[in-house]
Amino acid sequence: MSIAGSERLATLRSAPDRLSVGTRARFAALIGVFLLGRLVLQERIAFGAVAPDFYVMALVFSAVRWGSLWGSVLGFVLGLNADALEVDRFGMHALAYTVAGFAVGKLKEALYLDVPALDLGLLAAAALATGVITTLLGAPDAVAAFEERFFREVPASALYTAALGGLLFRLVRE
Repeated sequence: MSIAGSERLATLRSAPDRLSVGTRARFAALIGVFLLGRLVLQERIAFGAVAPDFYVMALVFSAVRWGSLWGSVLGFVLGLNADALEVDRFGMHALAYTVAGFAVGKLKEALYLDVPALDLGLLAAAALATGVITTLLGAPDAVAAFEERFFREVPASALYTAALGGLLFRLVRE
């Protein structure tokens, strides 16, 4: 790789830290919308048991912007909050969101692609991963209920999360 190529790569990798004040305010507003969405909207816009995960949306966009360390930290904090809202099986959301935040941050650091649909793919993958982890850890006693959640609710919720998160992100981006 030439010197000019490596300088360009270094500039691209550090570009999210050099956002303008207006962009930072929009990003903070987007994260605030995601956090409020979890508390206010999530149950109201659900289709049966299929609901978007606003915490995953906040986690993915934060991990993409700040990297795997802060993605993990935010994932842990959001997971503890989710566990506090749903008292049974305390700790499984914290684990799932921490793993997802770390994985998304590392994947973004490793690939650093500006593909238009990359955020949708990362959203769907993170929502699917957190759904699978929480389903496996919090598996109910009945096998039929586990299969219903694992094969129907988790993939549908991941697609719903990706679609809604992608739409909200496109509304506030430049």
